[in-house]
Amino acid sequence: MNTTNLFDQVDSKLDADGIVGMLDLLEGHFRRGKEYFRLFEVLKLRVRYRLGLPLVPADGVERLPERQQRELDDGLIDACQTVGTLLFRDGNLQHAWSYLQPTGNRKLIESLIREAPVNDETLDLLIDIGLNQGGAPVYGYELAIKHHGTCSSITAFEVQATQFDRTTQADMAATLLHHIYEEVLTNVRHHIEQQNETPRADATLRELLTEHPWLVEQKAYHLDTTHLASLMKIARLTSKAKDHEVALQLAEYGANFPEDFQYKSPEPFENTYLDHQVFFRALLGEDVDGAVAHFQAKADASDRAIYGNPIDEVMIDFLQRVGRTDAAIAYATAHEVDPAARTGLAPDLIQMPQSSEQFESVLTHLKQQNDLLGYSVALLRKASLGD
Repeated sequence: MNTTNLFDQVDSKLDADGIVGMLDLLEGHFRRGKEYFRLFEVLKLRVRYRLGLPLVPADGVERLPERQQRELDDGLIDACQTVGTLLFRDGNLQHAWSYLQPTGNRKLIESLIREAPVNDETLDLLIDIGLNQGGAPVYGYELAIKHHGTCSSITAFEVQATQFDRTTQADMAATLLHHIYEEVLTNVRHHIEQQNETPRADATLRELLTEHPWLVEQKAYHLDTTHLASLMKIARLTSKAKDHEVALQLAEYGANFPEDFQYKSPEPFENTYLDHQVFFRALLGEDVDGAVAHFQAKADASDRAIYGNPIDEVMIDFLQRVGRTDAAIAYATAHEVDPAARTGLAPDLIQMPQSSEQFESVLTHLKQQNDLLGYSVALLRKASLGD
């Protein structure tokens, strides 16, 4: 469109259809031309006009009634969402993110990130926006694992995962867990084929080790052994039975490594692979009583000057997850976790009760601790559950 004609059209449109008509013309023009920064300014003008505000705010702080300010803010958020979406779909990810981030529309943001093409130009930005900046953490982590490998992905998890909620951490941990499992499974199959044997196509890792016992006898390993040791801690965050089964198979596999590669972990998982087998079997419902006794004995024998909060949080989390809520509450009240040093692994004491009796135990403890706020919140939770 000829620029001079466009200016004439703006003049004519304003005369014929007023401000709304002129804004319609400008919006259409900037949309077609993909001039999205200018489009944003037009959308801002439209919001201000709809609210009866001066189209160009005066210098200084604009003081508006609360309701009008809220409507202005909502309109500007909508404009950010519109322009951010257009920019993202046009491949301008960096600028798109600056518009989308204030909207807080996590569902839209994740959808846009997932539909964006992955190539040399977008990969690092998608990982940064998705994982590092929290736009789509699980998908961003999937990309990091796929394109940057296991070692850096383990580091990324340790650095980034704590900023997300427990459900997101569990999904990220499951992504890494299954990646490493498939890596091991592929390498084990290849090793078997090198020995002129044929691995069964649908066999699990456990089944392959059973059907080809020389793998165990040779104490063979098929990945960087430090990766598997690091994975055990991360895999404890997973929340689904299928993940626990995979983690258990990898713990069984790691237990066959030569002694030099049996790396120790912080208590109560000092014997990394054997202790994790006990842990994951219990999460799968196997010998829960034995597992509780196993870890309780380790916790009782631990030097809290060294391990402090971590071992207590592990125990509280474990007892809660295997359905021993009474024991988890008793443990939490007996071993007070320093709030300033919490890792977030274990649920807060106030979140744990599920029955009236359990609430009474918690309320009594909080009263003894002179924790008026905690007592009040627990009382409200008890009332909200109808007990």
